[in-house]
Amino acid sequence: MLGKTKEILTRAKAKPETETRETEERRIVQEAVYITRKIGEVISRLRSGDISGLEETLKDLRERVEELHQKYGDTALPIKSVVYTVIGVDDPETARKVYEDAKTALNEGKVPRARTLVNLLRNEVVIETDVLPLEVLKDSLNLALAFFRRNNLNRLIDTLNLILSAIETVQTILPRPLLEAYYLADELEKLKEEEKEVALEVVKYIRERIDLAKVLGYITDEKQIADLEEKIRAYEETAGKPEGREKATALKEELAKTKGEVKEG
Repeated sequence: MLGKTKEILTRAKAKPETETRETEERRIVQEAVYITRKIGEVISRLRSGDISGLEETLKDLRERVEELHQKYGDTALPIKSVVYTVIGVDDPETARKVYEDAKTALNEGKVPRARTLVNLLRNEVVIETDVLPLEVLKDSLNLALAFFRRNNLNRLIDTLNLILSAIETVQTILPRPLLEAYYLADELEKLKEEEKEVALEVVKYIRERIDLAKVLGYITDEKQIADLEEKIRAYEETAGKPEGREKATALKEELAKTKGEVKEG
């Protein structure tokens, strides 16, 4: 039993980062990546004095952008994504102690100490996505082509650089304990009826992950917390029975509502 439980916990612990990375990679718009790279190549050629065939290149880029604009509208397209994990604390009791120590330090006026402790109260998957505003890209390429036709190469370079400087980095934070709990519930769905003891051990860890998320402030809605507890109890009552899988699915669906990005305010 211990071996099976350990295998499930290890698998679930690895999934928040790997699954998030795969999801984000699928969101990347490869055509926008190509256009961005091509603009960099055009700037390099202009700086070296090589302008042969550049009008055709700019026209091709403009047509590609028009197609993207028709498809996506006035939005910002993801062109690069970096996913990483920040773990300051990984169990509820440590998190509570750090939280209390931070409050004490703040009350005593030890602000640097409090800040260091507060920074430990994190257990997150962080996504940093470079996005390119389509509207800026569209207008700037039209302008760039006009400058090229006027042989105003300095303004052309400035305009193309403007496109690259318009790339923004957007940060999204996902609560890792809730992601982990979600993937553990997914594992519950796959367990056989005779693996009841393993299932109940996994449920204990789901409870711990939810508790950690509560201490770290990733989940504060009392109704959500109550709904999760209800779904967990329903699963515990049916573990090892035919209806157990259905209750595991219900728990996973409830966890899916909580595992989204962290909202400020």
